[in-house]
Amino acid sequence: LLSAVAMTIATAQTTTNSSISSKPSPPDIVFIVPDRSTPYPNGLHNGILTSAYSNSDISVEVIEYGNYDQSRSFAALNAAIDTPTEQQPKVYCIWPMDVESKRLAGKLFEIHRVPIVQINQLPDDWELEHLLGYAGPKDAERAGNAGLMMVDAMKERGVANAKVIALGYPASYGGYPLSIEAFRSSIDSSINIVKETPLARPDLRQSAYMEIVNLIDNNVEFNGVYAMDDDILLGAYEALNDQGKVYVKGENDGPDAVTLVGTVCNGARELLENGKQYGTTVQAPFLEAALAFEQAMEYIETGKLNQTIRFTPNPIATGESWNGMIVEFLGKAYAADSLCTWNVYHERINGLMDTADTENVCSWVDCIFIPEGLFIAGYVMVAINYLLIVVCSILLFIHRKK
Repeated sequence: LLSAVAMTIATAQTTTNSSISSKPSPPDIVFIVPDRSTPYPNGLHNGILTSAYSNSDISVEVIEYGNYDQSRSFAALNAAIDTPTEQQPKVYCIWPMDVESKRLAGKLFEIHRVPIVQINQLPDDWELEHLLGYAGPKDAERAGNAGLMMVDAMKERGVANAKVIALGYPASYGGYPLSIEAFRSSIDSSINIVKETPLARPDLRQSAYMEIVNLIDNNVEFNGVYAMDDDILLGAYEALNDQGKVYVKGENDGPDAVTLVGTVCNGARELLENGKQYGTTVQAPFLEAALAFEQAMEYIETGKLNQTIRFTPNPIATGESWNGMIVEFLGKAYAADSLCTWNVYHERINGLMDTADTENVCSWVDCIFIPEGLFIAGYVMVAINYLLIVVCSILLFIHRKK
């Protein structure tokens, strides 16, 4: 059964030309979010669509700004700012991609005074005072759960005084210090964080790969890697797998093996199934959208929110527990696997980009060696050829003289 939903999808470019003001009446709720081109925002769109279907008397418009594209994010927010006040929606639900986008969202509120529910990105002090609400993950809970998993993983391995590497989002991400501090607080004295590294965009997975390469090249010893999300974890996995260092219980469980702990369940489920990743957390963009929609509806119906800051769940899921795991939220129950934005299978996309990436490239990739004897033989053959040319030239000269 297919049913029509009162929802409009628009891109940042088309919104400028065919704006909200062209409609008979403005929509009740406008979402400004990344498009579906990557798994995590795709889950968010599914949550928006499902919520809109369940509330068919509410009109919804979704404005997309590309795959975390800053210029298109600016275009979408500026188009909303330029929309006349009388054509503004009752509520905005906005996922701001960075600090600059947050500033534009703040400008939108100051000009039109339309309440904003912020999605996914933790609010700063100004936003805590001015936003209608927040719907998204609690970074500290997520990272704290990762710390608990790391402690359990090392105890199961019997590793005392374990050494761990922490790989995170860029330092500019507001949740980075919260996550690192929460991870530190949740581990015990049996674990020592050897290095904390905020990675560089645009490719966090490749940055994670190169960080592990550099650590191994510099003979840094470590027993575990904590990654702030599973996409980052995949880069670490690929580097460790190249060296045969990924811990797998009963298969590769020597003292040099490295245990992987991630969060967000946006990597590859195959690693969890095969024991190559100890655990993750179930973070669901679908539920972020559902929560933001519920907050918007509460405001439309009552003119206020009873609770401004609300978090989506981030429970622990290990290789042993994820398959039968259920997550309850907003009065409904979901299979954890249906909420995660991971790929079922892992497809390698990262590696060394240049021979200068490591001092010993042949320890990371297969090198074809040409024996020195072949070079010597080649030089001898070239010398013989030159000698034959000279001899033939002399004989030809003598023959012509005769």
